[in-house]
Amino acid sequence: MRIRPLAAWLVVLVATLGCMPQSKSPAEPLPAGGTHVLFIGNSLTYYHDLPRIVEQLGALTGDTIRTATLAKPDYALLDHLADGGAQSAIGRERWNVVVLQQGSSALEEGRSWLLAGVDRLAPLIRAAGGRPALYEVWPTADRRLDAAGVRESYRTAALRVSGDFYPAGTAWVEAWARDATLVLYEADGLHPTATGSFLAALVMFEQLTGKDARALPAVAYADGARLNLAEATIRLLQESAHAANARGTNP
Repeated sequence: MRIRPLAAWLVVLVATLGCMPQSKSPAEPLPAGGTHVLFIGNSLTYYHDLPRIVEQLGALTGDTIRTATLAKPDYALLDHLADGGAQSAIGRERWNVVVLQQGSSALEEGRSWLLAGVDRLAPLIRAAGGRPALYEVWPTADRRLDAAGVRESYRTAALRVSGDFYPAGTAWVEAWARDATLVLYEADGLHPTATGSFLAALVMFEQLTGKDARALPAVAYADGARLNLAEATIRLLQESAHAANARGTNP
């Protein structure tokens, strides 16, 4: 998916969204206590309710993670800034972490939009008491060789603003190295399957709690409910998330 700034945004992915929500915006203020996390992104964030999976994983270890989401289909960070949604959501309350995401951004144009968006958002996030985090996604299925470029774009953005780096796309690569038959893409070759979203959430669980995903019970979630995955698969995904995080921001 090539993400465009709002002025050049011509189409939305209606055909691929199906019955999935087509946008998600913060509603009521979050309850006090716990770690408050705001997600700003697009359908790669709200597919299978990724933020909710992160909450559920935290609950397994007694960690209270409270999330809010601002996500619209095919949006880049500059789009959220252009329509004022990002400024409003960030200023709504005091966040511990604000997770930023757009498309793969492997090519030069997308990378420049990512960096421009992060440059503008990071000061707002810090003013709200939080720290920025970059949610590294993945290339489309027909451009899987772009994975290294995706990583470089998000890694560069995180280092540029001294933010956190959530290497979900790298975890996908780690998982495929362990089992090449894993189905992480939906049929559209862009969006994550429930398994793909769960793997991304495992990466974020480690980052937000400082705990090892490999110590979690063999339980998986997606769309607010238990996900039926074999224990061996869950353990493989936990190992993959841990390996991706262990690599850190190294090239």
